[in-house]
Amino acid sequence: TRVSASDRQPPAASAATATTAPSSRPPPVFAIARRARSILIVALMTAMQESTLRMYWNPKVPGSEALAPDKTARGVDGFSVGLFQQQVNGSAYSWGTVEEAMNPATSSDMFLDRLAGVPGWMDLELTVAAQTVQVSAYPDAYAKWQSVAEQLVNDLKPTGGGAYSDSPTGTPTEEP
Repeated sequence: TRVSASDRQPPAASAATATTAPSSRPPPVFAIARRARSILIVALMTAMQESTLRMYWNPKVPGSEALAPDKTARGVDGFSVGLFQQQVNGSAYSWGTVEEAMNPATSSDMFLDRLAGVPGWMDLELTVAAQTVQVSAYPDAYAKWQSVAEQLVNDLKPTGGGAYSDSPTGTPTEEP
């Protein structure tokens, strides 16, 4: 099953702030309406750990600085860029192009596609699901963001009778 954003919002500068406080405009990952509540939590806690929701550029990645809305968000970890600190060096660990990784909606799609490809991800602890996709040197670091991510997902849930889905088929279900 491919999980992607079909109803994307344009990238917002407020999504790349230095804080984790919710802005008036939610990060692009919330444009994925009616998706599994847990997949949104995993995506948010991952992006919060990897970048504190800042769009990091990297001097080792040509073109990334020009795509960064905040030039002070300079990262230096490998060839990682963007909200999810995705590698873009063309190796086996590469996530895609610099343009894709520096686009909030596209990088969210890439993360969600990889998460959806993990067999039984919905049965994993959310931190384990994040680590399975990211393969971080700090696998336990995602846990500190779980409650904040859960609160954001709860606060920004679909309106107008919408509901998140926690079914692998994407069928909306009511929250507990």
